Amino acid sequence: MTQNTLRTVVSLIVIFGHLLVFFAGAVMGAFVFTLSSDAIQTVLMASPVLGVTAASSMRYIFSDQALESDATTRPLPMVRCVIAIAFPISLLIAVFLILCTQVIQLDNFGPDKMKIYLGAVETFFGIYLGLISDSLFGSK
Repeated sequence: MTQNTLRTVVSLIVIFGHLLVFFAGAVMGAFVFTLSSDAIQTVLMASPVLGVTAASSMRYIFSDQALESDATTRPLPMVRCVIAIAFPISLLIAVFLILCTQVIQLDNFGPDKMKIYLGAVETFFGIYLGLISDSLFGSK
C-alpha cells in the first residue's frame, strides 16, 4: 500500500465513520433520548475529529504536495498500514458499542455516562490524528 492509498483509506474511515456517528446521534435523538440536548451533545462530540480530518484531507488535496513527492509511490511497511487502519476502525466500533448500550438501556448507563465514554473515545481519536496527521497529510 502506498502513502496516497493509506491516506485515502484512513481519511474515508474517519470521515464516513463520524458521519455515521452524526446519523446515529440524530436517530437516537428522535427515538431514544428524552432530551434533545443529549442528542445534540452526542452529535457535537464527533465534530472536532471530523473537522480536523476533513480539513487536513482537503488541504492536502488542494496543495501540490502530493505531486511533488515521489515518496507517495513507494510501498509502506505492512505493519504501519495495519495499525493506521485498525486503530480508527476499533475506535469507531467502540463509539457504536457505546451508542448501542444507550439504545438497549443498560442499567446505570444514562446519557451522562454515555457522553463521558464518548468523550474519552473522541480524545483517543484526537491523539491518533495528532500522531499521524503530519505523516499522512504533511505539514505547512
